[in-house]
Amino acid sequence: MICHPMFHIISLSLAVYNMLFDPSLAVIVDYVKDKGFENSVAKYFLSLLSLGDLIGKLCFCWITDRNYLSLPKYMMLLLVVQGVCFFLIPLSDASHVLTILVVIYGTASGATLVMFPILVENYLISVQTLAIGCITFLSGVLSFAVPPLIGYFRDNMGSYDGMFYLLGTSSLLVGLLWLLEPMIYR
Repeated sequence: MICHPMFHIISLSLAVYNMLFDPSLAVIVDYVKDKGFENSVAKYFLSLLSLGDLIGKLCFCWITDRNYLSLPKYMMLLLVVQGVCFFLIPLSDASHVLTILVVIYGTASGATLVMFPILVENYLISVQTLAIGCITFLSGVLSFAVPPLIGYFRDNMGSYDGMFYLLGTSSLLVGLLWLLEPMIYR
């Protein structure tokens, strides 16, 4: 299982998902207040993120179920959308643009999370039970880096912008890894 390249792509995808989602939940209200919005407005962005996440979890599995997109193309699309949203969030100052980006990011994030058991079932079927646990290992280890990452950008850099760019880049790169799936999985 550990020698299977798809195991590593799935693990990296889950790790990137967690590295984006955990900090976004932790900083979104503070970040929106830094953008100049009142606390009475900023607090709703956490709800918007959660709403998008719920929509993504409940409403988008049909895209692969009905074969509109293959699993690798869908995963690539979701990770690239999340990365693009993370790049655009620091660039947006208008509340309606920020609202749309947060909801789109939340939707892509929710749609991503529900795909991991499906990915394991499709690519690692012979070791499915073990693989479900093992793909979370990298995410668990990297989760220890989230608080220092947030603190570094807030305390040392004075802004979360760099964090959004760094994490957006990681999401784009891992999303592009899914282009290798046809060569790896024959």
